[in-house]
Amino acid sequence: MVISNPGNCLSTGRDTSYLAAYNGWHYYKVPVTGEMTSANVKATCEAAGYVTPCSGDSACQYSSSSCFQTGLTDCDNPMIEVSQQLCGAKPRSCPQLYGVYQFMNNWINGASCGAESGGWCTNGNEQQDKYAFCAIDCAAYLAAGQNTSGVYTLNVSSTSVEASCDMDNDGNVEEYKLGFGNKSGEYWLGNDNIHLLTMRKNYKLRITLKDWSADTRFAEYSTFRVSGEADGYRLHISGYSGNAGDSMTGWHSLNGQSFSTVDRDNDDHGSYHCSQRYGQGGWWFRNCGYSFLNGRYLGNCGSSCPVVQGVVWYHWRGAGYSLKSVSMKIRP
Repeated sequence: MVISNPGNCLSTGRDTSYLAAYNGWHYYKVPVTGEMTSANVKATCEAAGYVTPCSGDSACQYSSSSCFQTGLTDCDNPMIEVSQQLCGAKPRSCPQLYGVYQFMNNWINGASCGAESGGWCTNGNEQQDKYAFCAIDCAAYLAAGQNTSGVYTLNVSSTSVEASCDMDNDGNVEEYKLGFGNKSGEYWLGNDNIHLLTMRKNYKLRITLKDWSADTRFAEYSTFRVSGEADGYRLHISGYSGNAGDSMTGWHSLNGQSFSTVDRDNDDHGSYHCSQRYGQGGWWFRNCGYSFLNGRYLGNCGSSCPVVQGVVWYHWRGAGYSLKSVSMKIRP
């Protein structure tokens, strides 16, 4: 974890140790030495799967020098607005530090970084810095006091992505709306990002369905995870409960199924390509299955819709009914 030392900074030589817990976040310190720039500090963190801000010597702000600065403001609490602007940012130059420590959430299973220094370099620079945090999911924002639903920046691996967070429905819930456009409306987060989010810890999936009579049902699965691209974004799902009926893990279970699109046939049907035949949307088809939440938006055609062409949840409304709205949400 040692970085370059152009400022001839001294190293404390102390080992990694546990510091404290705050709002469910556990902080550790890791000794590093040398010039602290967001380029090399970011690289240091990325080696462990984290993202980090840089440091400075004035007030807590996102300044013109692009440094995360402390001194005039109490920075002991996570600062979401600062970390939103810094996490995943391009490399920037920051002052040289002595005895720099990286703060990391849960050491292995988080995405929180920052820095604290207690000394000086031979070039005369002296800093006192604390931390900002980079949230890996909506639950982290909620734990830090952000209880308003809306679009938030999530930091997955070494990149960041914006997603809609539902802070109102049953606690720590992360909301993804169908579609690929408006992050506050119809929106598909993307299989890469879903994979990066769900690989970190165990998540539950909650699917909320609404028909054209304003009736709503839900299906919840206690385990939800999506593998990476090399594994075809394979779905790992189990543990159904709810009142919508099990259209994901019952007969024609989608557990263990890779993701199919019109140009990538990963289903198990021997006679035709499910995505091309039914709605031309992407989904975890098997043979072909009893759910299709990325189908065509057919409007209110009742029970006379073309079979499995619309937004389908078979065990509630059947294959010939296209639902009015659907949301897929995950939470720890």
